[in-house]
Amino acid sequence: MTNTACHYAIVRFLPFVETGEFANVGIVMYAPTARYFDFQLSNKWRRLSGFFDKLDRRVFAQGVAAFSEELARTRQMAGQESSAQWVFDDLVRPREALFRFSAVRAVLAESPQAKLQELFDHYVE
Repeated sequence: MTNTACHYAIVRFLPFVETGEFANVGIVMYAPTARYFDFQLSNKWRRLSGFFDKLDRRVFAQGVAAFSEELARTRQMAGQESSAQWVFDDLVRPREALFRFSAVRAVLAESPQAKLQELFDHYVE
């Protein structure tokens, strides 16, 4: 099998900007040659409550639901656009938000879908 170059970023939940503390809650991945764009997000509050014990659970639940919808729309745009690289780059650009992204990283994968799951298991689970 041939390997496909994939770009990915870790999705970080950062509810308190002043402390800079965050928890990894997902992965977004883009593989240009495979025309693949997808994401995986966790909605497990139990894990996060250990980090952010004073945060109302609804903030995370509502935030992750809204962010998941935004990522689904982005996936649709990336699938329809010839400029999917631009869509990915715009998504992961630095910004002040509840959910932020790590620096973009690259990996070779036989299957982008399997690699997305592997990265999610490693960084999030």
